[in-house]
Amino acid sequence: MVVALSLSVLGLLQEPDSDGVGRDTYGVRAHGYRGVLEVVRELGVDGQRRIAPPTAELPVGMTIALLSPASHFVEREPAYLSQLVDWVNQGGRIIVAPPTADRPTRFTRRREEKSKSIDAPTLLGTLGLEGVSLRDGGVASSSEDKEEEAPFFPPVRESRSQGPTDTHWCQWNAAEGERLEIALPNGAPLTIEPGQAEWRPLLQLESADDGAGVIAASFPRGAGEIVVVADPDLFANAILRQSDNSIAAVRLLSPAGGPVVFDEHYHGLSSRGNPLYLLTIPGVAALTIGLLAATALWAWRTAIALGPPVFTPQKPRRDLREYVDAMSRLLLKGRDGRRYLLRELRQGTLEELGRQLGFSVLTPAPDRVAASLARRELSRAEAFSSIINDIDQRLAVADRLSATEATQLMKRANSCL
Repeated sequence: MVVALSLSVLGLLQEPDSDGVGRDTYGVRAHGYRGVLEVVRELGVDGQRRIAPPTAELPVGMTIALLSPASHFVEREPAYLSQLVDWVNQGGRIIVAPPTADRPTRFTRRREEKSKSIDAPTLLGTLGLEGVSLRDGGVASSSEDKEEEAPFFPPVRESRSQGPTDTHWCQWNAAEGERLEIALPNGAPLTIEPGQAEWRPLLQLESADDGAGVIAASFPRGAGEIVVVADPDLFANAILRQSDNSIAAVRLLSPAGGPVVFDEHYHGLSSRGNPLYLLTIPGVAALTIGLLAATALWAWRTAIALGPPVFTPQKPRRDLREYVDAMSRLLLKGRDGRRYLLRELRQGTLEELGRQLGFSVLTPAPDRVAASLARRELSRAEAFSSIINDIDQRLAVADRLSATEATQLMKRANSCL
Protein backbone atom coordinates (compact mmCIF):
# COMPACT_ATOMS: atom_id res chain seq x y z
CA MET A 1 0.00 0.00 0.00
CA VAL A 2 2.85 2.36 0.81
CA VAL A 3 4.53 1.64 -2.54
CA ALA A 4 1.28 2.16 -4.46
CA LEU A 5 0.60 5.47 -2.70
CA SER A 6 4.20 6.62 -3.29
CA LEU A 7 3.99 5.82 -7.01
CA SER A 8 0.72 7.75 -7.26
CA VAL A 9 2.29 10.79 -5.61
CA LEU A 10 5.29 10.59 -7.94
CA GLY A 11 2.94 10.45 -10.91
CA LEU A 12 1.15 13.60 -9.76
CA LEU A 13 4.45 15.43 -9.32
CA GLN A 14 5.34 15.01 -13.00
CA GLU A 15 4.65 17.59 -15.70
CA PRO A 16 0.85 17.76 -16.20
CA ASP A 17 1.11 17.17 -19.94
CA SER A 18 -1.50 14.35 -20.24
CA ASP A 19 1.23 12.51 -22.18
CA GLY A 20 0.36 14.60 -25.25
CA VAL A 21 -2.88 12.73 -25.98
CA GLY A 22 -5.38 15.07 -24.32
CA ARG A 23 -7.53 17.81 -25.79
CA ASP A 24 -5.47 20.62 -24.29
CA THR A 25 -2.46 22.79 -25.17
CA TYR A 26 -0.17 19.85 -24.32
CA GLY A 27 -1.99 17.63 -26.81
CA VAL A 28 -0.02 16.94 -29.98
CA ARG A 29 -2.58 14.68 -31.66
CA ALA A 30 -5.18 15.77 -34.16
CA HIS A 31 -7.69 16.89 -31.52
CA GLY A 32 -5.17 18.73 -29.29
CA TYR A 33 -4.48 22.47 -29.08
CA ARG A 34 -0.67 22.47 -28.99
CA GLY A 35 -0.61 23.99 -32.47
CA VAL A 36 -2.62 27.09 -31.64
CA LEU A 37 -0.41 27.79 -28.59
CA GLU A 38 2.74 27.60 -30.69
CA VAL A 39 1.25 29.72 -33.49
CA VAL A 40 0.29 32.42 -31.00
CA ARG A 41 3.77 32.43 -29.50
CA GLU A 42 5.49 32.51 -32.92
CA LEU A 43 3.52 35.66 -33.74
CA GLY A 44 4.93 37.42 -30.68
CA VAL A 45 1.86 37.06 -28.48
CA ASP A 46 2.48 36.13 -24.85
CA GLY A 47 0.81 32.72 -24.71
CA GLN A 48 0.69 31.13 -21.26
CA ARG A 49 -0.68 27.96 -19.74
CA ARG A 50 -2.47 28.13 -16.41
CA ILE A 51 -2.88 25.00 -14.33
CA ALA A 52 -4.29 26.73 -11.25
CA PRO A 53 -7.98 27.64 -11.16
CA PRO A 54 -8.79 30.91 -12.96
CA THR A 55 -9.17 33.85 -10.61
CA ALA A 56 -10.23 37.48 -10.86
CA GLU A 57 -6.72 38.59 -9.82
CA LEU A 58 -5.35 38.47 -13.39
CA PRO A 59 -4.65 41.74 -15.23
CA VAL A 60 -7.64 42.98 -17.22
CA GLY A 61 -5.58 43.43 -20.39
CA MET A 62 -5.34 39.71 -21.14
CA THR A 63 -7.59 37.00 -22.57
CA ILE A 64 -8.52 33.76 -20.80
CA ALA A 65 -9.13 30.93 -23.27
CA LEU A 66 -11.50 28.10 -22.30
CA LEU A 67 -11.23 25.68 -25.23
CA SER A 68 -13.62 22.76 -24.83
CA PRO A 69 -13.32 22.36 -21.04
CA ALA A 70 -14.40 19.02 -19.60
CA SER A 71 -18.11 19.16 -18.76
CA HIS A 72 -17.81 17.29 -15.45
CA PHE A 73 -15.16 19.75 -14.21
CA VAL A 74 -17.37 22.70 -15.14
CA GLU A 75 -20.34 21.18 -13.34
CA ARG A 76 -18.31 20.30 -10.28
CA GLU A 77 -16.35 23.55 -9.91
CA PRO A 78 -18.42 26.45 -11.35
CA ALA A 79 -17.37 28.89 -8.61
CA TYR A 80 -14.13 29.88 -10.35
CA LEU A 81 -16.02 30.78 -13.53
CA SER A 82 -18.52 32.84 -11.56
CA GLN A 83 -15.68 34.94 -10.16
CA LEU A 84 -14.54 35.77 -13.69
CA VAL A 85 -17.76 37.66 -14.46
CA ASP A 86 -16.71 40.60 -12.27
CA TRP A 87 -13.26 40.48 -13.87
CA VAL A 88 -14.84 40.73 -17.34
CA ASN A 89 -16.97 43.68 -16.25
CA GLN A 90 -13.77 45.50 -15.26
CA GLY A 91 -12.23 45.02 -18.72
CA GLY A 92 -11.25 41.39 -18.89
CA ARG A 93 -11.78 39.20 -21.93
CA ILE A 94 -12.80 35.54 -22.14
CA ILE A 95 -12.97 33.35 -25.23
CA VAL A 96 -14.94 30.18 -24.64
CA ALA A 97 -15.54 27.23 -26.96
CA PRO A 98 -18.10 24.96 -25.25
CA PRO A 99 -17.56 21.22 -25.63
CA THR A 100 -19.70 19.81 -28.41
CA ALA A 101 -22.30 17.17 -27.69
CA ASP A 102 -21.97 13.72 -29.25
CA ARG A 103 -22.52 13.93 -33.00
CA PRO A 104 -22.58 11.16 -35.63
CA THR A 105 -19.01 10.48 -36.74
CA ARG A 106 -17.20 7.92 -38.83
CA PHE A 107 -16.35 6.06 -35.61
CA THR A 108 -19.94 5.14 -34.75
CA ARG A 109 -21.65 1.92 -35.87
CA ARG A 110 -24.29 3.62 -38.02
CA ARG A 111 -24.95 7.15 -39.21
CA GLU A 112 -28.33 8.72 -39.16
CA GLU A 113 -29.83 12.10 -39.91
CA LYS A 114 -30.72 14.18 -36.93
CA SER A 115 -31.20 17.81 -36.04
CA LYS A 116 -30.98 18.74 -32.43
CA SER A 117 -30.14 21.71 -30.24
CA ILE A 118 -26.82 21.66 -28.46
CA ASP A 119 -26.61 23.98 -25.49
CA ALA A 120 -24.10 24.46 -22.71
CA PRO A 121 -26.23 25.90 -19.91
CA THR A 122 -23.69 25.17 -17.17
CA LEU A 123 -20.71 26.74 -18.89
CA LEU A 124 -22.31 29.72 -20.65
CA GLY A 125 -24.88 30.30 -17.92
CA THR A 126 -22.18 30.44 -15.25
CA LEU A 127 -20.41 33.09 -17.31
CA GLY A 128 -23.57 35.20 -17.36
CA LEU A 129 -24.74 34.23 -20.88
CA GLU A 130 -28.15 32.87 -19.97
CA GLY A 131 -30.22 31.97 -23.01
CA VAL A 132 -27.22 31.61 -25.32
CA SER A 133 -27.04 28.16 -26.90
CA LEU A 134 -25.47 26.29 -29.79
CA ARG A 135 -27.41 24.70 -32.65
CA ASP A 136 -26.50 21.86 -34.94
CA GLY A 137 -28.20 22.18 -38.32
CA GLY A 138 -28.03 18.45 -38.96
CA VAL A 139 -25.63 16.10 -40.69
CA ALA A 140 -26.31 15.22 -44.29
CA SER A 141 -26.19 11.49 -45.04
CA SER A 142 -26.36 9.71 -48.39
CA SER A 143 -28.04 6.38 -49.03
CA GLU A 144 -24.61 4.84 -49.31
CA ASP A 145 -23.78 6.08 -45.83
CA LYS A 146 -26.97 4.59 -44.42
CA GLU A 147 -26.24 1.16 -45.83
CA GLU A 148 -22.59 1.19 -44.78
CA GLU A 149 -21.77 -0.82 -41.69
CA ALA A 150 -18.41 0.45 -40.51
CA PRO A 151 -16.35 -1.50 -37.96
CA PHE A 152 -17.47 -0.57 -34.49
CA PHE A 153 -15.31 1.69 -32.35
CA PRO A 154 -16.45 3.40 -29.15
CA PRO A 155 -17.54 6.99 -29.79
CA VAL A 156 -14.75 9.42 -28.97
CA ARG A 157 -15.50 13.05 -28.17
CA GLU A 158 -12.27 14.27 -29.79
CA SER A 159 -12.68 12.27 -33.02
CA ARG A 160 -14.55 14.92 -35.03
CA SER A 161 -11.35 16.83 -35.75
CA GLN A 162 -9.75 13.70 -37.19
CA GLY A 163 -12.39 13.08 -39.83
CA PRO A 164 -12.96 14.79 -43.20
CA THR A 165 -13.63 18.52 -43.23
CA ASP A 166 -15.68 21.01 -45.24
CA THR A 167 -14.63 24.56 -46.07
CA HIS A 168 -16.98 27.50 -45.56
CA TRP A 169 -16.64 31.11 -46.70
CA CYS A 170 -17.31 33.41 -43.78
CA GLN A 171 -17.53 37.13 -43.20
CA TRP A 172 -15.05 38.35 -40.60
CA ASN A 173 -16.61 41.09 -38.49
CA ALA A 174 -19.31 41.99 -41.02
CA ALA A 175 -18.62 45.70 -40.59
CA GLU A 176 -15.15 45.21 -42.10
CA GLY A 177 -16.37 43.06 -44.98
CA GLU A 178 -13.37 40.71 -44.98
CA ARG A 179 -13.80 37.12 -46.15
CA LEU A 180 -12.09 34.11 -44.55
CA GLU A 181 -12.20 30.50 -45.65
CA ILE A 182 -12.80 28.32 -42.59
CA ALA A 183 -12.42 24.52 -42.42
CA LEU A 184 -14.70 22.65 -40.03
CA PRO A 185 -15.66 18.98 -39.56
CA ASN A 186 -17.91 17.81 -42.37
CA GLY A 187 -21.62 18.22 -41.93
CA ALA A 188 -23.62 21.25 -40.91
CA PRO A 189 -21.45 23.52 -38.72
CA LEU A 190 -22.45 24.48 -35.23
CA THR A 191 -23.88 27.99 -34.92
CA ILE A 192 -24.70 30.33 -32.06
CA GLU A 193 -28.20 31.19 -30.90
CA PRO A 194 -27.95 34.44 -28.87
CA GLY A 195 -31.42 34.39 -27.38
CA GLN A 196 -32.12 37.85 -25.92
CA ALA A 197 -28.47 38.69 -25.24
CA GLU A 198 -26.73 41.63 -26.85
CA TRP A 199 -24.06 40.41 -29.26
CA ARG A 200 -21.80 41.23 -32.20
CA PRO A 201 -21.11 38.54 -34.84
CA LEU A 202 -17.42 38.02 -35.55
CA LEU A 203 -17.41 35.03 -37.90
CA GLN A 204 -20.58 34.44 -39.94
CA LEU A 205 -21.33 32.06 -42.80
CA GLU A 206 -21.87 33.92 -46.09
CA SER A 207 -24.66 31.57 -47.06
CA ALA A 208 -26.66 32.36 -43.91
CA ASP A 209 -29.20 35.10 -43.38
CA ASP A 210 -28.57 38.09 -41.16
CA GLY A 211 -28.31 37.03 -37.53
CA ALA A 212 -27.93 33.35 -38.45
CA GLY A 213 -25.04 31.06 -39.20
CA VAL A 214 -22.73 32.78 -36.72
CA ILE A 215 -19.73 30.63 -35.79
CA ALA A 216 -18.10 33.15 -33.42
CA ALA A 217 -19.62 36.14 -31.66
CA SER A 218 -18.74 38.73 -29.03
CA PHE A 219 -21.00 39.38 -26.05
CA PRO A 220 -20.12 42.69 -24.31
CA ARG A 221 -20.12 42.65 -20.52
CA GLY A 222 -19.33 45.93 -18.80
CA ALA A 223 -15.90 47.11 -19.95
CA GLY A 224 -14.96 43.66 -21.25
CA GLU A 225 -16.38 40.98 -23.49
CA ILE A 226 -16.98 37.24 -23.73
CA VAL A 227 -16.27 35.70 -27.13
CA VAL A 228 -18.14 32.46 -27.85
CA VAL A 229 -16.88 30.08 -30.55
CA ALA A 230 -19.45 27.51 -31.59
CA ASP A 231 -17.06 24.70 -32.54
CA PRO A 232 -13.83 24.14 -30.54
CA ASP A 233 -12.49 22.03 -33.43
CA LEU A 234 -11.67 25.29 -35.22
CA PHE A 235 -8.56 25.41 -32.94
CA ALA A 236 -7.65 21.71 -33.23
CA ASN A 237 -4.22 20.72 -34.52
CA ALA A 238 -5.49 18.84 -37.58
CA ILE A 239 -7.77 21.68 -38.76
CA LEU A 240 -5.70 24.68 -37.68
CA ARG A 241 -3.34 24.30 -40.65
CA GLN A 242 -6.20 24.24 -43.19
CA SER A 243 -7.61 27.25 -45.04
CA ASP A 244 -7.63 30.44 -42.91
CA ASN A 245 -8.21 28.73 -39.58
CA SER A 246 -4.93 29.88 -38.05
CA ILE A 247 -5.70 33.50 -39.00
CA ALA A 248 -9.16 33.32 -37.47
CA ALA A 249 -7.84 31.58 -34.35
CA VAL A 250 -5.22 34.26 -33.66
CA ARG A 251 -7.68 37.09 -34.30
CA LEU A 252 -10.19 35.53 -31.93
CA LEU A 253 -7.64 34.83 -29.21
CA SER A 254 -5.69 38.10 -29.32
CA PRO A 255 -7.21 40.75 -31.60
CA ALA A 256 -4.96 43.50 -30.19
CA GLY A 257 -1.86 41.38 -29.54
CA GLY A 258 -2.48 41.15 -25.78
CA PRO A 259 -1.40 38.15 -23.69
CA VAL A 260 -3.48 34.97 -23.78
CA VAL A 261 -3.84 32.53 -20.87
CA PHE A 262 -4.95 29.02 -21.87
CA ASP A 263 -6.81 27.57 -18.92
CA GLU A 264 -5.95 23.91 -18.27
CA HIS A 265 -7.66 23.63 -14.89
CA TYR A 266 -10.97 22.70 -16.50
CA HIS A 267 -9.22 20.05 -18.59
CA GLY A 268 -8.37 18.22 -15.36
CA LEU A 269 -4.63 18.92 -15.53
CA SER A 270 -4.73 20.62 -12.14
CA SER A 271 -4.89 17.17 -10.53
CA ARG A 272 -1.33 16.51 -11.70
CA GLY A 273 1.38 18.49 -9.96
CA ASN A 274 -0.78 18.56 -6.80
CA PRO A 275 -0.55 15.38 -4.70
CA LEU A 276 -3.26 16.69 -2.36
CA TYR A 277 -5.73 15.94 -5.17
CA LEU A 278 -5.39 12.28 -4.15
CA LEU A 279 -7.26 13.03 -0.95
CA THR A 280 -10.39 13.74 -2.99
CA ILE A 281 -10.43 10.07 -4.08
CA PRO A 282 -12.30 8.08 -1.37
CA GLY A 283 -10.12 4.96 -1.56
CA VAL A 284 -6.85 6.85 -1.45
CA ALA A 285 -8.16 9.13 1.30
CA ALA A 286 -9.14 6.11 3.44
CA LEU A 287 -5.72 4.54 2.85
CA THR A 288 -3.96 7.77 3.79
CA ILE A 289 -6.00 8.17 6.97
CA GLY A 290 -5.24 4.55 7.91
CA LEU A 291 -1.50 5.04 7.39
CA LEU A 292 -1.53 8.27 9.41
CA ALA A 293 -3.45 6.57 12.23
CA ALA A 294 -0.99 3.64 12.26
CA THR A 295 1.96 6.03 12.30
CA ALA A 296 0.44 8.04 15.15
CA LEU A 297 -0.22 4.85 17.16
CA TRP A 298 3.35 3.64 16.62
CA ALA A 299 4.77 7.02 17.63
CA TRP A 300 2.60 7.07 20.74
CA ARG A 301 3.68 3.58 21.78
CA THR A 302 7.39 4.24 21.25
CA ALA A 303 7.47 7.76 22.69
CA ILE A 304 9.19 8.58 25.98
CA ALA A 305 6.58 9.05 28.70
CA LEU A 306 6.96 12.18 30.82
CA GLY A 307 7.36 11.66 34.56
CA PRO A 308 9.98 11.10 37.29
CA PRO A 309 13.37 9.95 35.99
CA VAL A 310 13.91 6.22 35.91
CA PHE A 311 16.66 4.98 38.27
CA THR A 312 19.70 3.80 36.35
CA PRO A 313 21.77 1.30 38.34
CA GLN A 314 25.51 1.97 38.34
CA LYS A 315 27.91 -0.56 36.95
CA PRO A 316 29.52 -2.65 39.73
CA ARG A 317 32.89 -2.89 37.97
CA ARG A 318 35.42 -0.10 38.53
CA ASP A 319 38.26 0.90 36.28
CA LEU A 320 41.82 1.80 37.20
CA ARG A 321 41.14 5.52 37.34
CA GLU A 322 38.45 5.06 39.97
CA TYR A 323 40.81 2.92 42.04
CA VAL A 324 43.64 5.46 41.86
CA ASP A 325 41.28 8.29 42.68
CA ALA A 326 39.87 6.44 45.69
CA MET A 327 43.32 5.52 47.03
CA SER A 328 44.54 9.08 46.57
CA ARG A 329 41.67 10.47 48.60
CA LEU A 330 42.25 7.83 51.26
CA LEU A 331 45.97 8.60 51.57
CA LEU A 332 45.46 12.35 51.60
CA LYS A 333 43.04 12.09 54.48
CA GLY A 334 45.84 10.85 56.77
CA ARG A 335 48.16 13.22 58.63
CA ASP A 336 51.33 11.92 56.98
CA GLY A 337 49.75 11.17 53.60
CA ARG A 338 51.84 13.63 51.56
CA ARG A 339 55.10 12.53 53.21
CA TYR A 340 54.18 8.92 52.44
CA LEU A 341 53.52 9.74 48.78
CA LEU A 342 56.81 11.64 48.56
CA ARG A 343 58.76 8.67 49.97
CA GLU A 344 57.04 6.30 47.53
CA LEU A 345 57.83 8.66 44.67
CA ARG A 346 61.55 8.79 45.69
CA GLN A 347 61.79 5.02 45.75
CA GLY A 348 59.91 4.64 42.49
CA THR A 349 62.22 7.16 40.81
CA LEU A 350 65.33 5.20 41.91
CA GLU A 351 63.81 1.90 40.71
CA GLU A 352 62.85 3.30 37.30
CA LEU A 353 66.27 4.94 36.70
CA GLY A 354 68.05 1.77 37.90
CA ARG A 355 66.09 -0.25 35.37
CA GLN A 356 66.90 2.23 32.59
CA LEU A 357 70.63 2.24 33.49
CA GLY A 358 70.86 -1.56 33.81
CA PHE A 359 71.48 -1.96 37.55
CA SER A 360 70.94 -5.45 38.90
CA VAL A 361 69.83 -4.14 42.28
CA LEU A 362 66.13 -3.35 42.55
CA THR A 363 66.69 -0.04 44.37
CA PRO A 364 70.26 1.25 43.71
CA ALA A 365 71.90 3.92 45.84
CA PRO A 366 71.35 7.52 44.73
CA ASP A 367 75.10 8.24 44.34
CA ARG A 368 75.56 5.25 42.01
CA VAL A 369 72.59 6.36 39.91
CA ALA A 370 73.95 9.94 39.76
CA ALA A 371 77.41 8.70 38.74
CA SER A 372 75.97 6.54 35.97
CA LEU A 373 73.78 9.39 34.71
CA ALA A 374 76.75 11.78 34.72
CA ARG A 375 78.54 9.60 32.19
CA ARG A 376 75.54 9.99 29.83
CA GLU A 377 73.83 13.30 30.63
CA LEU A 378 75.54 15.60 33.08
CA SER A 379 72.59 18.01 33.35
CA ARG A 380 70.18 15.19 34.06
CA ALA A 381 72.51 13.80 36.74
CA GLU A 382 72.77 17.20 38.43
CA ALA A 383 68.96 17.61 38.41
CA PHE A 384 68.57 14.10 39.85
CA SER A 385 71.03 14.71 42.65
CA SER A 386 69.38 18.03 43.49
CA ILE A 387 65.85 16.64 43.75
CA ILE A 388 66.94 13.60 45.78
CA ASN A 389 68.77 15.84 48.24
CA ASP A 390 65.77 18.19 48.54
CA ILE A 391 63.39 15.26 49.14
CA ASP A 392 65.71 13.75 51.79
CA GLN A 393 66.07 17.10 53.56
CA ARG A 394 62.30 17.70 53.53
CA LEU A 395 61.53 14.20 54.83
CA ALA A 396 64.04 14.69 57.66
CA VAL A 397 62.01 17.63 58.94
CA ALA A 398 59.02 16.74 61.08
CA ASP A 399 56.92 19.69 59.86
CA ARG A 400 53.75 18.92 57.95
CA LEU A 401 54.18 18.97 54.16
CA SER A 402 51.91 21.37 52.29
CA ALA A 403 50.12 20.36 49.08
CA THR A 404 51.95 23.03 47.04
CA GLU A 405 55.38 21.98 48.23
CA ALA A 406 54.65 18.28 47.70
CA THR A 407 53.37 18.95 44.17
CA GLN A 408 56.49 20.90 43.19
CA LEU A 409 58.80 18.15 44.49
CA MET A 410 56.82 15.49 42.63
CA LYS A 411 57.01 17.46 39.35
CA ARG A 412 60.83 17.85 39.70
CA ALA A 413 61.23 14.13 40.38
CA ASN A 414 59.07 13.23 37.42
CA SER A 415 61.19 15.43 35.12
CA CYS A 416 64.27 13.24 35.81
CA LEU A 417 62.65 10.11 34.40
